[in-house]
Amino acid sequence: MGVSPSLQKNSLIDRYNRINIYRQMIATLSMLVLINAFYSGSQIIVNSLIAVAGTIFFHFVKSKLRKKEGIEYESVIISGLFIGLILFPSSAYVLVFASFIAVMSNFIKINNRHLFNPAMTGI
Repeated sequence: MGVSPSLQKNSLIDRYNRINIYRQMIATLSMLVLINAFYSGSQIIVNSLIAVAGTIFFHFVKSKLRKKEGIEYESVIISGLFIGLILFPSSAYVLVFASFIAVMSNFIKINNRHLFNPAMTGI
């Protein structure tokens, strides 16, 4: 008896399982940035790029100071995209400061779980 196509290694379900929830969220938020830029102008793209770059930078510095290996940036990118989508400041410094607060809020833990959502803390 042959193996049915749905049980083959490269089936559609296997390809879907390789896409985790973090990547789905990044794709969704990126689409929201682009859709929002279509209606409100390209400043939302610049804000999102600044916020994502800020969260990645501060997370990288925090991880190097704590000497962590195998840094994962997916949740950090999601936090940056949320900050870039929600905040619409007149200065880029506000976005960078919000990114800093979001990354530093990861230090506030109870029972090894974050007490606050990092992106919402930054906002």
